[in-house]
Amino acid sequence: MKHIIFTISILFSLTSISQELTKNVYFEIDSFTLTQESKKVLDEFLPSIHNKKLEIKGFTDSTGSTSYNTSLSIKRANSVAEYLISNGVVKQNIKTLEGKGETNNASTFSQNRRVTITAANTELNQEHLSKTKDEELNQATIDKIKVGDILNIGGLEFHGGRHFLKSYSLPILDELTDILENNPSLKIEIQGHICCQDTGDGLDTDTGTYDLSENRAEAIYNELIERGISPERLSHKGYGSSRKIREEVDAESMQKNRRVSILIVKK
Repeated sequence: MKHIIFTISILFSLTSISQELTKNVYFEIDSFTLTQESKKVLDEFLPSIHNKKLEIKGFTDSTGSTSYNTSLSIKRANSVAEYLISNGVVKQNIKTLEGKGETNNASTFSQNRRVTITAANTELNQEHLSKTKDEELNQATIDKIKVGDILNIGGLEFHGGRHFLKSYSLPILDELTDILENNPSLKIEIQGHICCQDTGDGLDTDTGTYDLSENRAEAIYNELIERGISPERLSHKGYGSSRKIREEVDAESMQKNRRVSILIVKK
């Protein structure tokens, strides 16, 4: 390839399929330096790949020698990896970092000059999903759900990284209290869930321990007891990130996974 300076043209594509998120970043001839425009493209992708396992592969078109193209493709991959790491991606989450050299599998030369980032997406638990109901918390819902069903409690929101409810969530807690008072045989398990990481539980900044979902479930448990509900009718458990109900591709899907749900133990 000739050593000519061009303005880098960055194009991108983001696709969400059942198991992967993929982003392509395209470069002009003989370039591996990220411009402000290319950094903006990667910035938009960063929230979607937080704590996911990544493959980063660099490519070139078929112009130039094989050895030169291999070297250039490695430099492109490294440029992208270094930028992602500098913006919060954990280095250990990059499982593959390589230059693949020249390729001609795209329709144009410009599309072959790229770095492809592939992130492992959330594998949803289909058995859990089949039991989960995303319905309004009211008596009609309680009447029709069965033992073993799980009801997501929308509107119960916590301060970020903490196990304390936001004040505007208290009316939802009042509604749950009323449901339990009006259905004295009802027993539930309070379940805490987090988003935005593939495994384990989140850091509770109030305690310094990695049991955020458990602490949030326990906080609801304690609130209900303070409101007069017998502890014999309640239990609580944190499930961390193990029971996601959405693939995390945007802020809305992350919020859906960051939730409290109740399992109907007895009616």
